[in-house]
Amino acid sequence: MTADHGHLPKGGHGGRAQTERATFVIAAGDGIEPRGRQENLAITDIAPTVMRQAGVAVDPAWGLDGTPIGDDVSDDFDSLRPALAPRVDETGVPAGTLGFTTTPPTGWSVDNSAMPSGGVTEWRGWSFTTQTFWSAAEAGQARENFTRGRDVIAVADSDEWDDKAHGAGKFDSTLVTPDYAVAGKEQAVLTFEHSYRHDRVQVAEVLVSFDGAAPVQVASFPASDNGKRAIVTDVPAGARTAQYRFHYSGTNDWFWALDQVRFAAQGQTDPAGAEGIALEAVVEEVVTEGKLSMTVAGDGAPVRLAGGLDGDHLAYTAALPVVSVSDTRRDAAGWAVSGQSTAFSAGSTTFGADRLGWSPRLVVDKPGVTAGQRIASAQAGGAGLSTPQTLAGADAIGRKGTSDVTADLALELPADTAPGSYGATLTVSLFPVD
Repeated sequence: MTADHGHLPKGGHGGRAQTERATFVIAAGDGIEPRGRQENLAITDIAPTVMRQAGVAVDPAWGLDGTPIGDDVSDDFDSLRPALAPRVDETGVPAGTLGFTTTPPTGWSVDNSAMPSGGVTEWRGWSFTTQTFWSAAEAGQARENFTRGRDVIAVADSDEWDDKAHGAGKFDSTLVTPDYAVAGKEQAVLTFEHSYRHDRVQVAEVLVSFDGAAPVQVASFPASDNGKRAIVTDVPAGARTAQYRFHYSGTNDWFWALDQVRFAAQGQTDPAGAEGIALEAVVEEVVTEGKLSMTVAGDGAPVRLAGGLDGDHLAYTAALPVVSVSDTRRDAAGWAVSGQSTAFSAGSTTFGADRLGWSPRLVVDKPGVTAGQRIASAQAGGAGLSTPQTLAGADAIGRKGTSDVTADLALELPADTAPGSYGATLTVSLFPVD
C-alpha cells in the first residue's frame, strides 16, 4: 500500500519540496517479515517487490534501482542514525530536521588534513547524512537522484561547502575504510553504490593500501557516474589486510555520494563441501519446428534441460536442484557458494561449459543472503559456467540457520550442433568467508 507522491499542507504536488517527494510504503505478505518502521526502503522498491510476489524473477541485468523488500541490508553508515544532528549553517533544511554528523562509523576515519578552515559546517569534509537532509540543502541539483542511497549515506559536497567563507584552498577530503582481512586470498573485491556529479577540475578516486603500504589508485571517475560499482584488485603475495580510501577534491564543483560499501576476498580457500551434479542435454535433429526436449529428474539423476530451436540458435532450460546451506558456527563473517561446469560431451563431440549460463535466485528471500548475478552463455556474449561463478553469498547475520538457493539454467548452442546425448558435471562448492 502506498501513494504515488506526497502533498503540500496548502494543497498541490509535483514540485521538488520534500513533502511533495516523500511518501510511505506499507508491505505485508508471504516472505515479508514484520519489522516495524524501516528507514532504508524507497519507493523504487515497489516494482521489484511486486514482481517477486507475483513470481517474476528480477534479473540483475535489468539494473533496477529498487530492491525487493526483505533483501534490504543495513550498512556501517546506517549505525550513525542515532547520532544525526540538526542543521547548523544550511538554511534550506527545515529547522529541527535531524540529518548529519561528521563523525564516521566505528572502524572508519575521515582525513581532513588537506581541508581549509571554515566553509559550511555540515559539509566540511566527508559527512554522513540522509537523502532527505542532503537534498533539502539545495533542490534541483541532482542530489535527489541518488535513489540507491539508503538511510544514512556518506557525502562529499564541495558545492555546498563553498557557500560560506573559508580559508584558502579547495575542498580536499578522504574517507578511509576499516582494515579488511585478505590473508590467503587471491583477489579483493570492493562494491559500492554511488552518485558522482562531475564538474571542471573535480577529482574522485579510490585507492587501496595493502598492509599499510602507500595507497595505489584502483579507480577514478573523470565524468559523472551513478550506480553500483565493483573494484577487483589482485592481492599481493603474503598480504594480510587491505584498506581503501575514497578521495574527493574540488573547488565549488559538485559532489560525490556513497552508500552500501561492502568488501569480499576471494580464492585460495578449500571448500567446506562440494558435490557434483550430473547434467544431460539431448540434442535431437532439428526439424522445421525446431522441437528439442529435456527432462529434469531428482535423486541424483541427471538434470535434463528442455527446449529447442529459438531463432538462430538452440536454447534449453532447467532448474538447478535446490542447494541448502546450513550455518551453525558461533562466529563467522559469512559464506559463499559457487558453481562451475565441465564441458559437455557426447562421444568425440564436445562443446564448452561457456555455453551454459544461469540466473541464481533464493527459494525464500532472507535478509543478508544474496543471490549471485545472472551469467549469460557465450551465445549471448557472456562467460558461461566454464569458470567459477557465484550462486549465492551471505553476510555475518544472514548466514545463520538454513538458506535455500537455486538457479535457472540456460544452455544455448549453435543451430548446427551435432545431435547427441551430451553429459557434463556442474560442481557446486561452499566456501567460508573469513
